[in-house]
Amino acid sequence: MSNLLRTRSGSIPALAVLLAAAAMPAVLQAQTTNAVLRGRVRAKDGRAIPGAVVMAVNKANGYSTSTVVRPDGTYFLSLDPATYNLTVTAQGQARAAKTIRVQVGQALDLDFNLAPMAEASATVEVTGTLSEIRTAEVATNITTEQLESLPQGNRNFLNYAALAPGIKISNDEMNQSFSSGGQTNQRTNIFIDGASYKSDLLSGGSVGQDSSRGNPFPLTAVQEFRVLTENYKAEYQKASGAVITAVTKSGTNEFHGDMFTYYQNKNLVANNWFAAHRGQPNPEYSRTQYGLSVGGPILKDRMHFFLSYEGQNQNRDNLVYLGGTSMAGASQALKDKLNSYAGSYPSPFRSDLVFGKVDYQINPQQILEWTINWRNEHEKRDFGAQTSYERGTDMANNVLTSTLKHKFTTASWVNEAMVSFQRAEWNPKPLHSDLVGKDYQGIIVIGGNETTQDFVQKRTSLRDDFTYLGVSGHTIKTGLTLDFLDYKVQKWQVGNPVYRFNTSYDPTLTIPFQAQYGVGNPDMSADNKQFGIYVQDDWNVTPRLQVNLGVRWDYESHMFNEDYVTPANVVSTLSSLYPSNYFSDGSQRKPYYGAFQPRIGFTYDVKGNNTLVVFGGVGRYYDRESFNNVLDERFRLQWGVRTFTFSADGSPVNGTPAIKWDPSYLTKAGLDTLIAKGVAPNPEVFLLDNNAKPAYSDQVSLGARGVLGAWNWSVTLTDVESKNSLTWKWGNRDANLNYISVPGFSNVLLSDTKKTWYQAMYVTFEKPYSEASGWGFGVRYTLSSAKQTGNDLFSLDYVNADAYGKHPTADDERNRLIFDGIVKLPWGFKLSGLITLSTGLPYTIWDVTNGWDYSKRHFQYNAGRPIKYSFIIPNAWGYRSVDLKLQKDFKIGKAKLGVNAECINVFNYNNWIYGWDSGYIDGSDGAKARFGQPVDVLRGRRVQFGATLQF
Repeated sequence: MSNLLRTRSGSIPALAVLLAAAAMPAVLQAQTTNAVLRGRVRAKDGRAIPGAVVMAVNKANGYSTSTVVRPDGTYFLSLDPATYNLTVTAQGQARAAKTIRVQVGQALDLDFNLAPMAEASATVEVTGTLSEIRTAEVATNITTEQLESLPQGNRNFLNYAALAPGIKISNDEMNQSFSSGGQTNQRTNIFIDGASYKSDLLSGGSVGQDSSRGNPFPLTAVQEFRVLTENYKAEYQKASGAVITAVTKSGTNEFHGDMFTYYQNKNLVANNWFAAHRGQPNPEYSRTQYGLSVGGPILKDRMHFFLSYEGQNQNRDNLVYLGGTSMAGASQALKDKLNSYAGSYPSPFRSDLVFGKVDYQINPQQILEWTINWRNEHEKRDFGAQTSYERGTDMANNVLTSTLKHKFTTASWVNEAMVSFQRAEWNPKPLHSDLVGKDYQGIIVIGGNETTQDFVQKRTSLRDDFTYLGVSGHTIKTGLTLDFLDYKVQKWQVGNPVYRFNTSYDPTLTIPFQAQYGVGNPDMSADNKQFGIYVQDDWNVTPRLQVNLGVRWDYESHMFNEDYVTPANVVSTLSSLYPSNYFSDGSQRKPYYGAFQPRIGFTYDVKGNNTLVVFGGVGRYYDRESFNNVLDERFRLQWGVRTFTFSADGSPVNGTPAIKWDPSYLTKAGLDTLIAKGVAPNPEVFLLDNNAKPAYSDQVSLGARGVLGAWNWSVTLTDVESKNSLTWKWGNRDANLNYISVPGFSNVLLSDTKKTWYQAMYVTFEKPYSEASGWGFGVRYTLSSAKQTGNDLFSLDYVNADAYGKHPTADDERNRLIFDGIVKLPWGFKLSGLITLSTGLPYTIWDVTNGWDYSKRHFQYNAGRPIKYSFIIPNAWGYRSVDLKLQKDFKIGKAKLGVNAECINVFNYNNWIYGWDSGYIDGSDGAKARFGQPVDVLRGRRVQFGATLQF
């Protein structure tokens, strides 16, 4: 399959030409990193002034670009996000000028009415507004001022995406990601300077975000970003949920720089509520964040550079203590040994983030830009509580990205070409791989961690976006992407055996009742190719009505192991039991060619003056399936993870056949001997449907937005239905989930798909911050319902995903209300704050009062709701946080020194976490007492102090 793209290469250019020719050309829409300024130039009497010249000069770096007004009086400029001095000149007309600011992804309208030269002393009238309201996209721009001023605690720019209604930010410190539309974080995408950071291998949505407490990008290098929640244009690929597109800072005509440092320790962090009630002190902890950035001219008005570095050192102690299970039957020597593992152990985290950019304006029509970004982090972790230090993991996480872009602008077209390279590596490995794992259940786990993984994703990407402005009332935008990917995957799952001891089977804890051990070929490497093409036609039907017509098509050569050959022993044993579409000889599984994605939107200017607009859209959005989710059909057979059951005399354990214990089995070599003798249990087999298709969502939105003085407002209704997300179901269970024996294999799992449904209303009311007014304020409300079938990657509680019924998702947060504000105070102070309120996340109710049998149990997925507390509204919120930041600036010559204090969760609200015990019901008094009660709590009040220096 790796040659498929080449063998069909003749059809791909033909398709591109056909789509481009078929599309009617529109109002220029912003590319992934650009903004658009559009409008009309008229004379005093209202007639169009064709041939007038509109020029924009970037105030920071001196770069200029211009365009000629078209016969119908309209003009279009494709601009990098920045502040510009605009001028309009025309023969016989007075010169008009205005200073404007454009942000990433925006499409702004600005009309000019020119006065005759004879009236040059008269004031030139500039009409229109620079609030973006004429767009069909459901989108939110996060400004430079918000990034620099609002509190958030850990300098992760993704956290500010919470300001976009409909966006859910994970509260898990080890899984910092975002999601939307009732879907998981895997369905999102991030573009930085036009380069996709999509993770093809792992979860988390973007590379480097799976199981990491680190930040994806230096905050000092991010100028601003845009959150596209729904109904975005056809130029965006590989996402059926939200998309973030960010632009980085650039050097200017003046040398400038800044430095910062922030500090936090255990005395500035509230103790965990549960730990405090167990009498445990706040563990040792400190965090230092520091960095600098510099930028300036290489050639004034022509070439500039920008460099940024951010470092983070976290030092924390994890407390290891024994569980409450009695060791009365164990020897004193074993008791002493296990007790020796208790104590406090350091868990250091180190992170380095580097970014560099050089840009060069070759001439007024051409700009060349090169960027490089490096992320490097290490952490010793995965120990604490009943997990010993030696059981920990050494985690390495590295991402390298580089881009080269060329932009060519003429009066009738704009072309932006880009080539990028990215290498991401995720590499957790045991701290002590020389020690086998020993799990004394209910007491402590010792020995080395069982699994080493090394995932490397290399992406070389070519992208071109072309916009044609030559047809009045229309603008064609078309583009393509071509990605070459190389996956290097090594997965030694349970390659270090783990032995499990339980006092129920052996009170002396000398004979394990079970062991797990994996052997075989760990290499899952593969290559892949991805191709996408789109055409977008933004059409001015009338001066008030704009219609956006777009279509996108995506292709991928190796998403579902297209060249996979089912092993002969699997076919011979299972082909009579399961449909033929679960078996392949390498030719039955074809790449999916049906990923056509029509996307339609409209805006209608009700009053004709850009103060009230009705908008809407409908579209289809294809994503892709993670490689790690699909690889099990290969991996489970070439790397067998076996579960051994032992007993002292070889008698069965709970009905499971057992092997008579021998102390020699307490080593890898001993288990290898059992495998060689054929005594080892059989492996599992995963069967993937040859007709598997990529996940997609259908999105519909309708809303209104407008301007009231300095305030912007919007109300949006949205509906998102997604399908084809991969999940695995049992293949060897009957209708009541009773086990069916399959010769040669322990279990059979079959691929299945699940669906989600999401309906929401978004309301925003915002006065953007400006230096002139000295304040900004926003209110953002989301009312939503998210439901799904199935579970997560594994849907094993019922016969298939549909049997789960339609139930709330784990992220079904019905109400979320956010207030954000920035205000300048006297004497050089600035105060900013965030208030976040939500009804909280649900938990599942596991009712086994009548027993665990399939016909007797009653599971209510995510039906349990958190305890509610008051804030403004009585008993309304399951999550509450008030975050504040106060900064004071001092002038020191031409430099500015700032000192600040930041407090997250000022009132130390307990935002509870609910787990299995919270929803478990079995009729016992203990279960009744625990029902509805939390099992943990999110981080409480956290204070940090910092200093900044700008020069």
